[in-house]
Amino acid sequence: MEPSSPPPPPPPSTTDKKPHQSRPHARITIPGSLVGWWQWWIPSSPPPPIFLLTLISFSTLLFSFSAASDLQPTPTRPASPPTQVINARDTNQGRFNSTLFVAAVSVAAAVALFLALFAMVSFSCFGFRIPSRKNRVINDDGDVESDVGSKMDFGVRRLSWDDVRVSTNGFEKVIGSGGFSVVYCGALPVPRPPFSKPVGAFKVHSNSERLHQGFREELSILLKLDHPNIVKLHAYCDDQEGGALVFEYVPNGTLQENLHESSRSLELPWSARVSVAYQLALALEYLHEQCELHVVHGDVKSSNILLDKNLNVKLCDFGSAKMGFSAALAPPGPTRKHLITGSPGYVDPHYLRTGISSKKNDMYSFGVVLMELLTGLEAFCLETGRMLTSRVVSGSGDVNPDLIDPRLGSEYDAEESRVMSQIAATCVRGSPSLRPSASEVVAVMRQHVRVTRR
Repeated sequence: MEPSSPPPPPPPSTTDKKPHQSRPHARITIPGSLVGWWQWWIPSSPPPPIFLLTLISFSTLLFSFSAASDLQPTPTRPASPPTQVINARDTNQGRFNSTLFVAAVSVAAAVALFLALFAMVSFSCFGFRIPSRKNRVINDDGDVESDVGSKMDFGVRRLSWDDVRVSTNGFEKVIGSGGFSVVYCGALPVPRPPFSKPVGAFKVHSNSERLHQGFREELSILLKLDHPNIVKLHAYCDDQEGGALVFEYVPNGTLQENLHESSRSLELPWSARVSVAYQLALALEYLHEQCELHVVHGDVKSSNILLDKNLNVKLCDFGSAKMGFSAALAPPGPTRKHLITGSPGYVDPHYLRTGISSKKNDMYSFGVVLMELLTGLEAFCLETGRMLTSRVVSGSGDVNPDLIDPRLGSEYDAEESRVMSQIAATCVRGSPSLRPSASEVVAVMRQHVRVTRR
C-alpha cells in the first residue's frame, strides 16, 4: 500500500497577509507654520477663500504622496496550484491597478489645484501686469493715450475746459505769458481725499490749428518725462474749446528774474549758482541720454529755468523740444518748410546757419547760462545789441575772469569759478563736435566743484 500523499496546502487567503515593512511616506517640509509661510511670501493677509484653497491643495498633495508610497503588491505564498495562483495574482493585480489609478488621479488633481492657486495668488497679489511705461503717444484720432494716475500721487489727469475755467477762477490771475500762451495761477481739483487743492500753473495755449498741433507735440513729450529737475505735469486739457497744461507751481520765479530784475531778485550766493548749473546739467543729461527717446529741449535759457523754494532747478517750456534724436536731425528738404526757433543770445549760431538741430544746440545754450551765473550779465543786451558770448569770451576762447558778478564780492571759490569758466567756454565753441556732452559736464562738475542738492 502506497503511502498517501500529503494534502495540498490550502490556498492563500487574501485576508491572511504577512505583515511587511512599507517604505517611508514621502514628506513635504514646510518652513514654519502654514500661516507664517503665507505671511512670508505675501506681505498682506490673503482672503479667506484663497487660504482655504491652500489648505486643501496641500492636504491633497500629502494624501497623494501617502497613497503613492503603498503601491507595492502584497507578496504571496509559493507552491500553490496553478489555477488558484492565477486567481490570487489577478486579485492582487486588480487591487494594485486600482490603487495606482487613484494615486495618479490624486496627484494630477493636486498639481492642477496647486497651479490654479498659484495663478490666483499671483494675479491678486503681484498682478503679473505689464510694467506701466511712461511713454504716451497721440493716436490716429488725435487723442493722447496716457496711463492716467500712474506718475504722481494724484496722477496726470485729463481735465475738461470747464475744469480749467473753474480752477483758474475764470482765468483771473496771470503769472506769466509767452508768444503763444498765457500762464494762470489756479487751484488744481483733487478728486479724492484729502481735498486740499494744490496750487498749479495753468499754461493755456492759443487755439489755432497750427498752434494746437504744437500743443499736442509738447504734451506728448511732457508725458514721457519724469525727473526732479524738470517741471512736473499734473494734468492737461485737450478740448475743442482750448488746450491747457497744468504744472506744479514753482514759487521763486525764474533764474532770469532773480539774476537780472532787481524788483524780484533773490540772493543767489556762489553755492546756489553752482547748484543751479549742476542741476541744469543733470536735467540735460536726462533728456539727451536717459530718456527712452532722446529729447532736444531747443530753448534752454534763464527764463525757462524755474527755482523752487529751496532754489532747486525746474526746467520748463518744451514748446520747441524735439524727440527721437540719437545725435542730430538733418535739415528738411527743399519741399518742406523749416521753422528756426530759439532766443537771441542763447541760440546756437551753427543751428542758425544750417538748420541742423542736435543735442549740442542745448549745450551751447547751457554754456551761455553758465556765463550768466558767473557774470550776472544778460545773454543779450537790448541797448547795445551785443551777445554775452562776445563780451565774455576772449580771442583765445577763454572766459575773462575779471567779469565775475560784483554782487558776489569775495564770497566765491576762485578754483570753482575757473572750472565753470572753462566749461562755459568749451560749450560755446563754434563747432558742435568740439562741445562736451551733458554727461561729460556732469562728470567734470562732480570731480572739481562742490555740488549738492539744496
